[in-house]
Amino acid sequence: MSTHILAKPLRLLNYTLVRLPIVILRALILAPLCLWSFANWWHTARDVSHFYIDFPVWDYFATIEHYARYKAGDLTVFWTQHNEHRIVFPELIFAADLLWFRGQIVLPLVLSFSFYFGIWLTIVYALSCDSEIAVIPRYSAALLAAILLAWTGAAHPLASPILLQWTLSQFAAIVALAFLAKASRNHDPRWLVYCVTCGVIASYSSANGLTVWPLLIGLALCLRFGWRRISIILAAATFSICMYFIGYRQLGPIRWQVLLSHPTYLAKFVATYASMPFAFLRSEPEFAIHVGFVSLTALTLLFLQAWRKRMLFSPTGIILLGYAAFLLLSGVMIAAGRMNLDDPTFEDAKAVRFLTMPLSYWAMLAAALVWILARVRVVGTALSVTIVIALSLLLFRMSHKSAFAAFYHSVTESYATQQWAALAVENGVVDPNPDLILYPDARLVPRLLPILRAEKLCLFAKTEQSWIGRDATSIFRVSTQPPAHGGIVASHNLKTAVTLAGWTDVKNAKIVLIDESNRIVGLGEHLPAGLPKCFETLTTPLDLQWVGFVNRSYGSQIVSPYIVAADQRSLSPIPTQFKIEP
Repeated sequence: MSTHILAKPLRLLNYTLVRLPIVILRALILAPLCLWSFANWWHTARDVSHFYIDFPVWDYFATIEHYARYKAGDLTVFWTQHNEHRIVFPELIFAADLLWFRGQIVLPLVLSFSFYFGIWLTIVYALSCDSEIAVIPRYSAALLAAILLAWTGAAHPLASPILLQWTLSQFAAIVALAFLAKASRNHDPRWLVYCVTCGVIASYSSANGLTVWPLLIGLALCLRFGWRRISIILAAATFSICMYFIGYRQLGPIRWQVLLSHPTYLAKFVATYASMPFAFLRSEPEFAIHVGFVSLTALTLLFLQAWRKRMLFSPTGIILLGYAAFLLLSGVMIAAGRMNLDDPTFEDAKAVRFLTMPLSYWAMLAAALVWILARVRVVGTALSVTIVIALSLLLFRMSHKSAFAAFYHSVTESYATQQWAALAVENGVVDPNPDLILYPDARLVPRLLPILRAEKLCLFAKTEQSWIGRDATSIFRVSTQPPAHGGIVASHNLKTAVTLAGWTDVKNAKIVLIDESNRIVGLGEHLPAGLPKCFETLTTPLDLQWVGFVNRSYGSQIVSPYIVAADQRSLSPIPTQFKIEP
């Protein structure tokens, strides 16, 4: 009787003793990876918010030229070529932002980040399709992919609205592969329709999206879809590619002849592209080439192992390895348009605007490596866990390299300069200073700015812009509270304005600059990305700094800074003045 009573607790104790080491091992491996991946994504999201600019700059500025056609419902505007791309679907998002959200540029950035995060979710789905992988390898592969996708510098392309075309084409391509994998196991025609639809979206988001069609056709043939389903994909591919080139303007020579006649240079170009962002660790071009070739060799071995183990055409293999092939084909497309045989450093392959693609490539490579090793008989789980630990230590060590800090600094400096240029526009400052250039064609800016002002789009939707030139007492009352702490610490003379840098203990303060006649002659604010180049030597804590402009057209001699209250009804003086030199 006593034995029967003790049997259940003993079984429970035995089960606990057996499972406890496994639980501890999972916690020791997965918990740090989980925290690291969360930290990387949190920093990326924070940087995107810090780099935000409520004004279109560079390539995105040209979308303002289409505003009247958006408003008139002219659908032909979406067929307008952007460089060598057809960006029909990104342009639909740009139009929605201008028409429904006053061009605040929040919608493109939120969607771009969402599409990029969606790539990781699709990787997670791909790994979940293989029920034979142990828990630790499956979750480790997903978390390593998350860490690499949100690596240093990912925020640069995600914070640029025009680069939505890359994240959208990437997301559409991997989802097309996921639907193809679903169609391989389920003959419901809707999965094939979804696959083809995503292929069309990828094609008309960016030119590299066209490379998804040979992948889909090749995979459909290997999966023995049957001629009826293959003909559907063939018809969609033929229609999409033929339509793409209707009215297409070739902007430069097609370099396929150059590619085929210089295969060594092409291989080095693609290897350099694939090595990003780890190419920044060393300045020598050979280092980037070696890193790229090592990764390509590893990917080739993974393809062969997946083929040998009959894993290549499983849903996980279709998504992971198919997407890796898409990213490499995109690299070949980039080489076709930008390969320069006179450049031994392969700088065009390192362009930061393409960074989401090599980051996705590395994420896919890490996930595929862990997945395939986990399927090796007997020692698979142990081998994959060892690789996870080794990769994690290597990545963690690299993440602290000063080269990445220098790269990150260059990114933040670029966005700080653009925020400074946008603040100049808000102050009505048009100056020939190179750092204040909004668009390479100087004639386009003065032609489109009146449209933005009249329609109250972008930063002109804010009430602050209407304060400039008005008597301060007609808008605000001066606070009776003690003056705020702060001051003006530096100035920089421009041809048409003076830009000031100051500080205040009120974080993220809005500043108005008032002259001796009590007139508001300038606005200032905290720039989340940091200070522009002309003030980069200042040592004031970043979160206390502000930058402003005084337009010389007002003829002011002395200006004083005031902090605008949160209710925008009163001002608090900063006890300092600045004399404007003629």
